[in-house]
Amino acid sequence: MMKSKDFKQLQDCACFKVRKTSRMITQLFDHALKPSGIKATQFTLLVVLVNEGEMAIKELASSLGMDSSTLTRGIVRLEKEGLIKSREGDDARQRFVALTTKGMQQLNDSIPYWEKAQDDMKNGLSDKFPGFLDTLETVLKSQQTKF
Repeated sequence: MMKSKDFKQLQDCACFKVRKTSRMITQLFDHALKPSGIKATQFTLLVVLVNEGEMAIKELASSLGMDSSTLTRGIVRLEKEGLIKSREGDDARQRFVALTTKGMQQLNDSIPYWEKAQDDMKNGLSDKFPGFLDTLETVLKSQQTKF
């Protein structure tokens, strides 16, 4: 068993640091996107749909690194707002979602706010920003096959 003085090292953990950093970055983007009326999580969902087109919820969840049940709650909100639409697949257990015209407009209207947050990140990390993104991509690729 660890001695109490050794517990401090537990905060020097990849999971701890990534989750803390993720929360801080999400707060930055949420704050920047606030005038647009959507949150960073909603923005990323709309971005994936505009780039990929209609997707099964299971595929969308995988693309976003989320579980389907968490994603479904977010989809319900966006559907109520008319930003996305959903439909049943051939199998009633499968649902597909797609961006609506209103969703496309919301996304377009939100881009300047996203750009502000992205610029803040770039400015904060300066010449380390490209390496930061490369590191995140490397981690994603190395871990995707494990789950």
